Amino acid sequence: VTQMPSLSGQLRLTAQPASPTVNPGERVTVQLDLLNQGAQVDHFALRLEGLPPEWVTISQPAVQLMPQQQTALTVTLHPPAETTAQGGTQPYQIVVQSTANPAETAVTSGQVTVTPQERFSLSAEPEHLVHGGSSRVIITNEGNVASSYHIVGRDPAQAIDFAGEGGRLKLAPGQQGSHLLQLSARER
Repeated sequence: VTQMPSLSGQLRLTAQPASPTVNPGERVTVQLDLLNQGAQVDHFALRLEGLPPEWVTISQPAVQLMPQQQTALTVTLHPPAETTAQGGTQPYQIVVQSTANPAETAVTSGQVTVTPQERFSLSAEPEHLVHGGSSRVIITNEGNVASSYHIVGRDPAQAIDFAGEGGRLKLAPGQQGSHLLQLSARER
């Protein structure tokens, strides 16, 4: 729970949880409690800074509160199931500001942890070789964290020799890389 009053104390903002964890493609809700401790009716605008706008849904971006009135609001965080929702901790700030007196602002900081997801796809060009030759192994990092890949050829029948093994690729989320392998029929 994070609780922050405004500078004059007229406005109190409480957020919980302030540091949620969420999987890409899923949702997590942060509960906000807003209290007008002032002597006058006021309108407040709510915004979240530090995260992409498409990750955030605010239940009520503007609210009117009578003196001593409290209200509950929600902020839903929903990073997409894409490589752009990088795994790890992302800091943010929730800002509530009086529309009558913009200096009357309460800010609370938090961080959302986007669960790291490691996924990749693999292809070869060409896919089929008749009498050996070269094939380019293409790897695409489809996860949301940087990953390293070690290129090793395997043939359960032990009929193929691989040359050029041991290549390493370090790929950022969404990045594609390739490595050339030489394949030949094993001498019997």
